[in-house]
Amino acid sequence: RAPGAFRALSVASRPKAAVALGFEAPVAKARPAKESTLPSLGAVGGGDSAPKLVRRSIDWSDLAYLERLVRQGLPVDEAWRGAWQAHCELKRSPADFATSPSKEVLVEFVEQHLFELHNKEWARDLMYRREGEAEV
Repeated sequence: RAPGAFRALSVASRPKAAVALGFEAPVAKARPAKESTLPSLGAVGGGDSAPKLVRRSIDWSDLAYLERLVRQGLPVDEAWRGAWQAHCELKRSPADFATSPSKEVLVEFVEQHLFELHNKEWARDLMYRREGEAEV
């Protein structure tokens, strides 16, 4: 073989451990999937009688709803509270709701944390509705 030439390995002849920089590294094992504590968008509880939960649509002009989304997590979620306080410091807005935050501050915060909201237990009632239930 010429220096620097590589030999292709067939699937059957591949090593059990990754070889890199002259030493063998263990092959990573697949991690078991975490079970979500939140309901999937399918039926909850596995039975036909269980209600199907669907995501609520967000009315970005409804400041009372956006404020409720933010406020709901403040007393129960330390990470949420810290993120809100950091956002308010950055935007030079009071974090204590003594005066209502501006629409821009609320919308930006909720947009940035929307994925988290869909996975927070305390936000479930505000982020999901039962199928067939009217949007609020």
